[in-house]
Amino acid sequence: TTVTTKTTAGNVTFTAAELIGGLILRDPAGGNRTDVTPTAANIVGAITNAAVGTSFEYYMKNTADADESIAYSAGSGVTLVNDNAISIGQNTTGMFLVVITNATLGSEAVSFYWLGSQERS
Repeated sequence: TTVTTKTTAGNVTFTAAELIGGLILRDPAGGNRTDVTPTAANIVGAITNAAVGTSFEYYMKNTADADESIAYSAGSGVTLVNDNAISIGQNTTGMFLVVITNATLGSEAVSFYWLGSQERS
């Protein structure tokens, strides 16, 4: 596992390596944020021998010091499954499953499954 820490006061576009690393500690730094996933092409390109069905899990913990939430926006070729449910509140860890649905060069597609969240103080 590689831990990535983000404390950007604005929306963040994550890299494929940050998600594949497994754990993102994200402080929204003063407000609600809508962060952006990497593109499907970037995700597929970051995985050796990527194929349809290849998947990985990752976690994002909201480390805010106030009542600030993190939502998601999809990068090109990415489908957010149940995207209206994705909201990671303060001291909450969101859990995701990322599945490659098309690994063809130029037509890459990836689905992000929101697996829910767990609150911790």
